[in-house]
Amino acid sequence: MMPINQKLFNEIDDALGKSLSPSLRSASKASDLYEAWVFVKVMEAAMHERLVLRFRNLKHGDSVFSFRTSPGAIFSEAGVYSWVDIEFPKSTLELHSGVYVSGKSNAKHECDVSLIRKAEAEACRVGKCHPQDQAVLLAIECKMYQKARIGVGLGRGFLGLGMDLRVSECWFVNNVAAKAKGSGIRKLMAAHKKMAFWALLPKSTEVVDQFKDCVRRVLLAVKHPSPT
Repeated sequence: MMPINQKLFNEIDDALGKSLSPSLRSASKASDLYEAWVFVKVMEAAMHERLVLRFRNLKHGDSVFSFRTSPGAIFSEAGVYSWVDIEFPKSTLELHSGVYVSGKSNAKHECDVSLIRKAEAEACRVGKCHPQDQAVLLAIECKMYQKARIGVGLGRGFLGLGMDLRVSECWFVNNVAAKAKGSGIRKLMAAHKKMAFWALLPKSTEVVDQFKDCVRRVLLAVKHPSPT
């Protein structure tokens, strides 16, 4: 059976195409690979909608897509980190990994994977500030654990994050199944109407399809906005 790190890496590598290589390797930390894998699943949902994707801020002769392996500022010049522009007929979103976002308290919070309005992202790179949460259309918290179960404490932490981030689509994804329908963390998420994807992994094709369908719903709301 192929190790999970190798499976994650293979799908990341395939999604980037033949002209790009990921900065990560199959020997990278599982948590970093998992975040990058979720990132490319969002990319794949955008490609399904036939949106234009452009890879930005590349390095090594435009041949390496650099994923963050620790949280950082969108305006950081400490390293070269890549993102993806997702272009719509009338607007553009930026798909990022591991950037900080300012909540309503002005505290900064890491978003493992996020979709941010390009106008806000560009203004933040110029102004050296973190994107405001109201310019974030999707924020995803990614958890990759070796344990067989996820405790309710992680759910409480995610709810705290959601209270300060005014992001309507704030999701919790992980590699572990909430064992029973009545398990504490599942009950907590359901009671607060939070979107959560359990056992989101390459082998869980049904869950992956559900995840990408939900991403497509977010993208379609931008592509075909409701009349005001």
